[in-house]
Amino acid sequence: MSNIKENPLKVTIVVPNQYSAWPLIGSIRGIPVCIYTVADQHVATETSLYMKTSATNGLTWGEPKEIFTEKTGIKGITGLGYNKDGDMLLWYRNGLWGPGDGGSSVTHQLYKTDGESVTLVSSPDFPLRGGHIGNMFRIPNKGLFAFYNTYGELRSWGVLRSTDEGLTWEQIPIEENIPMGDCPVEMECAYIENNKILALGRKDKEEGTMAMFQIQSSDWGETWTKEYTNIEDSYGNSPSVIYDNKTGRIHLYYFVRFEGELRRRMVSFQDVWDSPQNWSDSEVLVTEPYRGWDTGNVKTVAVKDKHICTYYAGTGTTTGVMGVIVNDG
Repeated sequence: MSNIKENPLKVTIVVPNQYSAWPLIGSIRGIPVCIYTVADQHVATETSLYMKTSATNGLTWGEPKEIFTEKTGIKGITGLGYNKDGDMLLWYRNGLWGPGDGGSSVTHQLYKTDGESVTLVSSPDFPLRGGHIGNMFRIPNKGLFAFYNTYGELRSWGVLRSTDEGLTWEQIPIEENIPMGDCPVEMECAYIENNKILALGRKDKEEGTMAMFQIQSSDWGETWTKEYTNIEDSYGNSPSVIYDNKTGRIHLYYFVRFEGELRRRMVSFQDVWDSPQNWSDSEVLVTEPYRGWDTGNVKTVAVKDKHICTYYAGTGTTTGVMGVIVNDG
């Protein structure tokens, strides 16, 4: 894909048929990979997990491949990352939190895939079982990290750390048993440089400001601060973050579900570091005729000089997976 005549360019990754949703996108040795669930509705009793790859940098996608055959119960991939060999790591969630339950019955296993086979890496038994574990990021000489959060009326959040490529994990709580409205969820992170880490998390309760949280650390993740941003069009919409270390620019993507809009904000990290009220205005990249909880959840990956965004869109029983190819700005 050397030239894109249209920017952004929207493509269909999964044709709407069943409830195809919750896509995550990454790349394995430069090949874009999209993983998604297939069920009969938003809150299903059985789910299947599929993977598609693209040999054309997101323009077209191959046939689906089922990567987990066990369909009993609520399952899904909540976050991905990479080991030092370039294999993709996958957080595989089994179970779903219920009313008042922060996810105590939910388990996560870590798998890896080279694009063909899927292999179990570890089955950690965390003291706080997170309803969600997000994408993994690597801090040089410190290991692999991922943010987690629980759900329910009282919530907790923190980071997971592995110094052995995911074989074992340490859970490091940052805040525990705090009100729902004070807890960032489904966080995505940018490792900036040296000792700086910046993450964004959505808010899940309609009270006070609806703004996203900005979480940052200036000591390699030993201590953290949490503040509200000026991003107030993001309630219920999870962030997806790409950091370009050549330009120092952060690209924030999110899907405003009840407007049916994929939006982006771009800033230099210096403009928002310690200044979470300085985020730029958003731009609308694409719009969808479908709106509400059955449309949204954007995830992104950088491939060459493009960003590929994925999200799902449709009705309460039928959704498809969409892709949007964007110049990296």
